[in-house]
Amino acid sequence: MTKLVLFSSIGALGLAASGIGLGPCSKGDDSSKPAASGSAAATAAPASASAAASAAASASAAPSASAAPKKTFEEELAGSKPLDVKTADQTMGADKITAEVCTVEGGPFTHKSNMDVLRSIRAVGDRVLVVDSDGKVRAFKIEAGPKCKLTVDKTFGEAGVAKFENKIDRLSTDSAGNLWATNGVFASYKVDKAGKQVGKCEGRPLGYLHVHPSGKSGIGTFANATVAKVTLDGAGCKTEPWAFQDLSDDAKRKGPITNAQAVGFVGDTVFMGGVLSKKEDPNGSTVVLALDAAGKEKARLGKIDKDYSSKDRFGWVHAISPCKQGVCVLDSNYRRLTAWKTDGKFVADLDLSKLFGLKYPWIADFDRNKTHTYFVAGQDRDGTRVGEGNIYRVTGL
Repeated sequence: MTKLVLFSSIGALGLAASGIGLGPCSKGDDSSKPAASGSAAATAAPASASAAASAAASASAAPSASAAPKKTFEEELAGSKPLDVKTADQTMGADKITAEVCTVEGGPFTHKSNMDVLRSIRAVGDRVLVVDSDGKVRAFKIEAGPKCKLTVDKTFGEAGVAKFENKIDRLSTDSAGNLWATNGVFASYKVDKAGKQVGKCEGRPLGYLHVHPSGKSGIGTFANATVAKVTLDGAGCKTEPWAFQDLSDDAKRKGPITNAQAVGFVGDTVFMGGVLSKKEDPNGSTVVLALDAAGKEKARLGKIDKDYSSKDRFGWVHAISPCKQGVCVLDSNYRRLTAWKTDGKFVADLDLSKLFGLKYPWIADFDRNKTHTYFVAGQDRDGTRVGEGNIYRVTGL
């Protein structure tokens, strides 16, 4: 998934930002078995040319052991069944947290990747806006009633869908509801309520734009690129290096991190996720820095010891937002949300897999309006490679 107008470098870390880590160890690997010796191979050779020919003929006549061809995504989609989701109430400290799957007109969303099926979400007034797998922005109206029901807002874009010059990865809004759609590598676009582009921010450094609630500034981050301070002015912007520069260069680096991740704002405090340099922490842990407007560190959130069972640590920071407890941080690698006081004190954690009733989801983003918190989550349908994306409405945060 910043209000000083920080731009986060996009894609960079597609892998990191998306939280892709080392793959699972393969079981039953035969590579550890010793190879046959040269002498053994020689003695196993056929005694005559005719014998060799006979052996070859026998081999060619044997039935093929090759596996059946894999189904195409379209074939898997046609044969798949929608997820049977049963949410379960959870507690986060002293607070009861409940979730429900929203009924979405035209949903659920599907894609060959459960990480890309729904990429970002913003809740603005009576609308929810999401980024789909094609990098387009979709708008839905929140219908009145006790249940979460979302219908296509046809006043936005073309029949509820807005497409831009470049594919969009993330959305950011200010307190007035102004929307920015950001790509991470190229420009960020200011979008009006009708889904039309009314502004464009580009420059270097840039990255993913995180807009401050004031709408006048932001922070731009992109993996190990220099973090940007962004000043928003009308339909354009000014970008300049902020306090964290040359993150990939040990000799030139400014600041304690080698990688900048998501950004959020609580009042005038900037919260930014990042990976500590080996000089700061030999383990290269991920933390959240609480910063003032000039980038001076006020607090540091997240453990950096080797006790990976503790809940107050991060695998990767995907989104940050104010919440009832202070500030909440989404970590999709660990499938959890953690709550902190703004001074850096850990409050509690929330198991999102259990809350959403999913086995192994990818939760890309979350956002709040005045009444609820909304999440996007993707998971493969049972026995398939079909990623299904849903929108959840959460109460209690």
